[in-house]
Amino acid sequence: MMLARHCHIAVFDQAIVALDMRRSRYFLYDEACASAFADHYLDFKPVDTSRALKPLIDDRIIVAESPEPARSRIADYRAWRFDAFESGVWASRVLGERNASRFEWLPFWRIVRSAASLKMRGFHALSALERLDARPANASSTDGDGSSQTVERYLRASIWSPFRITCLQMSLALAAHLRRENVPAQLVIGVRPMPFIAHAWVEVDGRVCGDEPDLKKSYGEIYRTPRPDERAAPVGLAA
Repeated sequence: MMLARHCHIAVFDQAIVALDMRRSRYFLYDEACASAFADHYLDFKPVDTSRALKPLIDDRIIVAESPEPARSRIADYRAWRFDAFESGVWASRVLGERNASRFEWLPFWRIVRSAASLKMRGFHALSALERLDARPANASSTDGDGSSQTVERYLRASIWSPFRITCLQMSLALAAHLRRENVPAQLVIGVRPMPFIAHAWVEVDGRVCGDEPDLKKSYGEIYRTPRPDERAAPVGLAA
């Protein structure tokens, strides 16, 4: 048995979180599953997987051998002690009032476009970042101040959205913009198991961009794109 293609796992002491990119869905499993999964896939101990991991098999997180190349990853967060967090920070942000003189069409359009793409395609929409090559031979990354200004532009533009913009929608729009500007931005999704919560943010050279700088102390990374081992094509989404 093996991890299904496009499924990503974060193993904690008390639970497992699985992210199925094809179904755009999270799965949460209890401590017994976490222990059996860790024994078999991380510590390579003999385990009766058909019995101990039946919930994951039933949910098609674990499948029989597949001829397709796997793009799945397992992250081990056993014994980690994550910092406290406030799940309402993103939703409670004060972005200011609408000011027509400061309205920018391009960031607004890209935010709404990212939101619509995620709504229609689910997590498949994130693959657009892999097609945006931020590593041309003669270009250099924008400095930190430039990235910060871009974040502020997008936050101001989000005020005009007719619906609430989620962290994933904003992160997709921001990462795509930065990569178009030759900045090697990556979109990261982190999770916590008890209570379950997921959050998305953007990183540039390992630094959190446009969000709390210590996010990585509060969430276990379950997904990141593009990765260094994923070659980007030179053609991406149009503006």
